[in-house]
Amino acid sequence: MSTQVLSAGIAGIGFWTRGLPSWEAACAYLADGQLPEAPANRPSPQLLAANERRRAPETVAVALEVALAACTAAGRDPATLASVFTSTHGDLSITDYMCETLASAPLTLSPTRFHNSVHNAAAGYWGIATRCMAPCQVVGAFDASWGAGLLDAMAQVVCTGESVLLVAYDSEYPQPLFAKRDTPACAGVAL
Repeated sequence: MSTQVLSAGIAGIGFWTRGLPSWEAACAYLADGQLPEAPANRPSPQLLAANERRRAPETVAVALEVALAACTAAGRDPATLASVFTSTHGDLSITDYMCETLASAPLTLSPTRFHNSVHNAAAGYWGIATRCMAPCQVVGAFDASWGAGLLDAMAQVVCTGESVLLVAYDSEYPQPLFAKRDTPACAGVAL
């Protein structure tokens, strides 16, 4: 049996977390320990119309922000790239809200929050905002989500010979889940 080595280059990187709103800011912080002055508490992805930016959950905003940053850094048109979006659980704050609302006052469930509860919400916003018709995968594999997303993207690169956008993001967990899994902040990275 022969094995094939999967190899690819990274053409652009996008990064965002509270306090470090870009890949450049993260590199500067690692080099000299200085945080940027007054960074935004939430990204504002310019791909979305203003009212969509306000309604989109933070996980979607982060995913779109890093995806566009990676495409811009790579000089690639987002509308032409196949993509893989990966997250441990999607947006657990919305899932928590829905469970709590369904248990206490089910008729008050927000349709907007409901449509943002699906694991592929960020990928859906991305496809709509960029008008991308290329293939898109959405992967969730708990602690192996990054590796599963990377493997999926690498397999596509090897099989098609085309560039693929990989977007990974997660958000902090609400209590009582935070007590068991202390993800401290919403963050995302894209290659």
